[in-house]
Amino acid sequence: MKKTIIFLAVIFLSSAVNAQMKSRNFQLEDESKVTFEKSSLNSEKSDISGSKDYIELNKAGFKKATEENDYKQAIVLFNKALELEPNCYVCRFNVGRSYIKLGKLDDAVEVFNQVIERKPDYSDAHSSLGEVLSEKGKFTESIKAFQNALKINAEEPITLINYSISLNKLEKYKEALEVLDKAIKIKPDLAEAHCNRGFALFSMGREKDALKSLQKAYELDPNVPQINNNLGVVFDHFGKKKEAIKYYERAVELNPDYAEAQYNLACSFIEAGKRDEAYAQLKLVEKNNYELAQQLRSAIWGKYVIDVSRQ
Repeated sequence: MKKTIIFLAVIFLSSAVNAQMKSRNFQLEDESKVTFEKSSLNSEKSDISGSKDYIELNKAGFKKATEENDYKQAIVLFNKALELEPNCYVCRFNVGRSYIKLGKLDDAVEVFNQVIERKPDYSDAHSSLGEVLSEKGKFTESIKAFQNALKINAEEPITLINYSISLNKLEKYKEALEVLDKAIKIKPDLAEAHCNRGFALFSMGREKDALKSLQKAYELDPNVPQINNNLGVVFDHFGKKKEAIKYYERAVELNPDYAEAQYNLACSFIEAGKRDEAYAQLKLVEKNNYELAQQLRSAIWGKYVIDVSRQ
């Protein structure tokens, strides 16, 4: 049974780091997801004219989004800021980031296009647009957006990582590898870059190199479910079943809703003849991914029901 390997969706840029980024974006703990612009909150450094009240509203929206995860209310506050200062491109950008958090991708696309129209040199907006288009499965369009962002800021590692995701999706693994190598040269400690590099290498048939990249990603951050899952897949490929199961189990422990890791773990149990354990994982996969559950159910049926009928 073919195991599922995935790249780490380090998505969300700006000029900081995404999955998020540096000075221009709110930076998440894992330095991989970009959300809201931090520098915009400093009224003394703002280059936008008009009443300072909009700055306070942007701050309030920022707090709602980043501390309370109340993105609907954050949008209300950001829009109030825009009523006072329509040229606050940061406020508008934050509306787009909030829409992403709410899963309203079409709305996010519209907002980021508005930001780009008003401020064409805002690399974060181009990167965020690329991120959303990638999430929508429009990988060719997302690549163009990322390339536009890189024309403005060629040294942004998160933009490069997200760019590589779209390239990987289009099976342009060699190009993705080149992009990731550049990102790693700029910021060597980004676990996401090493993880996605492992994905590209594995897809190119360079399994040993893939393992090295994934082990480096694990060294940088052992608590990322995708990294653990991908290590499991590669160890599985080399026939090291016990190691593979250990990483699958860790991936599921880190994210109990991680259907791909649950599927991989169930497949390993089937191969090991552990029917009850495989069924237990099937029940979990059914809650999280219908398509994978169907595949897994067929695998279990083929292994056990057909075998029993022959006895």
